[in-house]
Amino acid sequence: MYGKGIVHSADEADLASVNLNVCLPAPRTDLYFLKVLQIPISFLAIERLFDLTEETHLNLPERQLANELAYLVADKMWRDLGDEATDGEVWNIGQSNYEAGCYALNLVGVYQQGKHYTVHKVVVPLDGVRQHMASLAEVSKDALNELLSAFIENYVSYEGTLSGGRRSFLVNKNLARVADLLVANSFAEKQEDKFRWTEKIGPIMKRWYIWDENGECRAEREQELREENAAKMAETLPWVVRRKAVAALNKRDHLTAMRILSNHWNGEQWTSFPFTGKKSDGHNAIDLRTLKLLILKLG
Repeated sequence: MYGKGIVHSADEADLASVNLNVCLPAPRTDLYFLKVLQIPISFLAIERLFDLTEETHLNLPERQLANELAYLVADKMWRDLGDEATDGEVWNIGQSNYEAGCYALNLVGVYQQGKHYTVHKVVVPLDGVRQHMASLAEVSKDALNELLSAFIENYVSYEGTLSGGRRSFLVNKNLARVADLLVANSFAEKQEDKFRWTEKIGPIMKRWYIWDENGECRAEREQELREENAAKMAETLPWVVRRKAVAALNKRDHLTAMRILSNHWNGEQWTSFPFTGKKSDGHNAIDLRTLKLLILKLG
């Protein structure tokens, strides 16, 4: 069934998208649900950025973005999967970022679906991807959508090369071109030497659970909560415990300081005497990232 999602031309892309949308019920895009059932995410024809009832051919900035994304996604696939390639085929190991990448490359003819949905034949080697993309008469908006989705999942969710946050961020030199093209297509905006995502990228960020349903970055919100917790813990830390922890920090013995703090935390509040309760279940342990923030405040 997965092989039916392969599209080799813009006309076939239109037909495939219509068939998928008609034959399948409204897909559930809960990432946990998809991973538990081990369903190839791209096959479900989940939410697209573009209205495919409108013109599906790309304008020049979109085409330039698609070409660059294809190369970057192919580069990521080959870096991660190339060492295990056999007879010119790569195996996506059923992992969401590789599934997304291989599927997107199928749509533009760089890869070709194998007999099993996890196997893909490398039709165009990495050093020929740019030339191949430039030679294509047409690339559909559906293909651009899948390439952009695969790019975000690989370079934001998994590799962490790009920030998925709502704040402005710096971009590595090797991604400067794609960043400029994202700006040209209104997926990002440039702020002096930094970039910032716009609302247009929202559907894909939400698809991969980088942003929540309200458009907030989950990682940024979690960091804010950790900083708030660390501040409260620093304010309520008993002076006896603080003195011992600071003494260890003055000796640059961070491990001892962390152990002291951990031993005086019962899971809900500080204790003046070392906590002797059972700790094997981890319920009364301090989150390591919160503990590091607390150490910084005490240092």
